Amino acid sequence: TRKVRCSRCHAGARRGGQVGPDLAGFAAQFNRGEIIDSILAPSRRLANGYISVILATDSGQVLTGLVRNESAVSLELVDGEGRVVRLSQEEIEIRRPSQKSLMPDGLVDHLSDTEFADLVEFVGSLRSRPPAANANR
Repeated sequence: TRKVRCSRCHAGARRGGQVGPDLAGFAAQFNRGEIIDSILAPSRRLANGYISVILATDSGQVLTGLVRNESAVSLELVDGEGRVVRLSQEEIEIRRPSQKSLMPDGLVDHLSDTEFADLVEFVGSLRSRPPAANANR
């Protein structure tokens, strides 16, 4: 739905964002109850490859996101808005895994019961569609 804008971060049947897991692959792995739980409490179960990190830089910045590309020299971090931040390894003073999903808590709190049920039904309907080609990096 437009109120939630899942496609900003998630692909569904090969279309949409690449920050979160592909919803077709997600729906194929989990039953309706697990889908509901993952939407209501996104940090309860963090998908493999989608555990964010918190970085503190030597300039005082604190950044949270997913590491997408990393070498001995640099790192690319994708934040919850899909923005890519490139840092040299020398800039990073502290790095630790986050226990929180990039998907915010309370994202669906403003939906009516009918809208939430429609969202769950839509996500569940994606299980018969192929996931995006690069969904499981």
